[in-house]
Amino acid sequence: MIVSVDGWEALSCDQFADVVQIIREKTIDVVVCDYRMPPITGFQVIRQVREAGLHLPIIMITANPDSVDRRIARELEVREILRKPPNVKDVRMVLADAAAQAKRSQQFCDDGWAS
Repeated sequence: MIVSVDGWEALSCDQFADVVQIIREKTIDVVVCDYRMPPITGFQVIRQVREAGLHLPIIMITANPDSVDRRIARELEVREILRKPPNVKDVRMVLADAAAQAKRSQQFCDDGWAS
C-alpha cells in the first residue's frame, strides 16, 4: 500500500517458483521480501534471484531483525533489513535510494560501461 500511494507499481508473488520469472518478464527496480514465508525463507527467494544472475537491490522485512543471519544477508547482498511493521518514512527512503541505485546500474550497463 505504501508504494502504490507513492506512485510505484507493486507486484506480488504468491508462489516461490514464480519470483525469477516475474522479475525477468517485468522491469523491476527493487525486490522486497519477508524473512519468514512458510514453508520457505526470504533467503531462499533471494538465493533464487541471485543464482539467476539478477543483481537487483533487495530489501528484507522481518518482525525480528535480530534473528536474521547478517553474514548470509551480506553474502546475498541484502541492501537493507527493516523491522515489521516498517516505518513508512523509512520504507520510502530505502526504496527511493535502492531504485536510484538500480537505475544507475542499469544505465551503466546500457551505456556499455559494463557487461
